[in-house]
Amino acid sequence: MAWYADDMYQSLFAQLIGAGDVPLLQTISPCKSDDPVCNCPRQLSGRSDVLMFELLLSENLTLSNQQVDAILSLSESIPESDVIFLSASSSNHYDEMQAMFHNLHTVVSPLMPDMRVVFFDIGLTETQRIQTEKYCRCHVIRFPFEKFRPLLEDRFCYFWKPLIIRALIGKVRKGLVYQDSSVRWTSHIKPLLERGAAFGLQYHVSDVPPNVSVDRLKQMSNFFGEELCAFRHFPELDGSNGIFGNLPFVIRALIEPWAKCALDAACMCPDQPEAAGSLGDQLSDGHRSHGFDRATLKIVAAKLFDNALRRVITLDNKAIDTVRRGLAMPDYFNSIVNKSAGHEK
Repeated sequence: MAWYADDMYQSLFAQLIGAGDVPLLQTISPCKSDDPVCNCPRQLSGRSDVLMFELLLSENLTLSNQQVDAILSLSESIPESDVIFLSASSSNHYDEMQAMFHNLHTVVSPLMPDMRVVFFDIGLTETQRIQTEKYCRCHVIRFPFEKFRPLLEDRFCYFWKPLIIRALIGKVRKGLVYQDSSVRWTSHIKPLLERGAAFGLQYHVSDVPPNVSVDRLKQMSNFFGEELCAFRHFPELDGSNGIFGNLPFVIRALIEPWAKCALDAACMCPDQPEAAGSLGDQLSDGHRSHGFDRATLKIVAAKLFDNALRRVITLDNKAIDTVRRGLAMPDYFNSIVNKSAGHEK
């Protein structure tokens, strides 16, 4: 454990603090005196070493050997690669997913011809799965929800996301790129990928208002032993995409606590996830929008990096063309079929 706590921790933070080209975090407006959430009795600042040891040593945040084995079994058929693009989709996002593959095929693949794409089927129909296997130019894996029952039966909570990231991170030599089906990359993605491989993590800031005190459920902050208000000045991370470097420290202190929360019924998923998932819904405890995987990642990253979190956030949006749900290409796979038929004539 000293290896993580000393060498990896100090080395990573030397990189983070030395990256002087990144602006400081922007904080939101000061708390109002009559806002009880803002009178925070437990802050993160000045507790970096303690928080790091909590993430590394807490049994509550450590995956069991059985859990690690179950997660790693998801990627046992995937060969090692320099770069892996990772995504997942269910049947209701099938048309968006086709647009994602069009972007990967036409924009990203010419820049990185040796990249590998891994796609998890989290609820496609049989016909959709067959079409995807034929035309995605990717490895298709059915996510085995039954292996993680009963925790993962409600797919709305996005339990599967940190699990597939943990499963694949050990397969990359440079970087793992996770993306939702709504993400479209531009030709500027390579510098972002290089930065993610160097720092271990790169995330965009979400356009969701950066007020974590109204964006979490109490059960999640309790799980991590923190007050909601301690995260108020950290910006919201965009959960639709992220780049991860295969660094032992990042895996153990960031990805595994994130996955542990996903596998614990007391952390990521509330009793009524559909209600908690809407930004506009006011919850009974006064907080809005649970955030699921995005919320958990932000809490873990804030505990780990504190004010150095700015080093793993990219403020340059040139790499992303758009993150827009509903931007679809329902006929992309059919166009590949038609093009192939035309060549055969």
